[in-house]
Amino acid sequence: GVVVARTAQQVSDILKAAQKFEVPVTVRGGSLTTEGESVAFGGLLLDMRGMGKVLAIDTDAMTVRTEAGIYWHSLAESLRRKGMDYLSAPLNMTASVGGTLCVGGIDINSPHFGCSADQALAIEVVTPTGEIKECSETENSELFERVLYGYGQFGVITEATMKIREFTPLIMH
Repeated sequence: GVVVARTAQQVSDILKAAQKFEVPVTVRGGSLTTEGESVAFGGLLLDMRGMGKVLAIDTDAMTVRTEAGIYWHSLAESLRRKGMDYLSAPLNMTASVGGTLCVGGIDINSPHFGCSADQALAIEVVTPTGEIKECSETENSELFERVLYGYGQFGVITEATMKIREFTPLIMH
């Protein structure tokens, strides 16, 4: 089966039911897996495209809070309307923010700014047992470290707060 996720609570309810009935669950963001990881035989595919909104852009704090199913090109569009930009994103802009954060997200800006996951200040995570947790370096820090770069093994990212910068367009002379 396939379920399009719309809220963290829905993701929580699905993971709790999956635990109870021993149903394997895979998560799909931008579906850019190389090994077909978004398919679980006899299981459920949790499609994150229903969680694709920018929640807040704070130009004073230089942060953005977004749902994890948003594609990077949509996030960039929203940020640029405010004169802002991300620091580091994957080369394929049809990847989802949540999917990128859980695998690191290396791009051409990574040597200068770090990878995409390095820009995460906080994340909302639904654990495999259905707990909804806010995580950062100071709150649930162990889970924060495991979920970022954890390839989805430690929870589903549903929201992320990330560092941003002013947009500086490339000018050709």
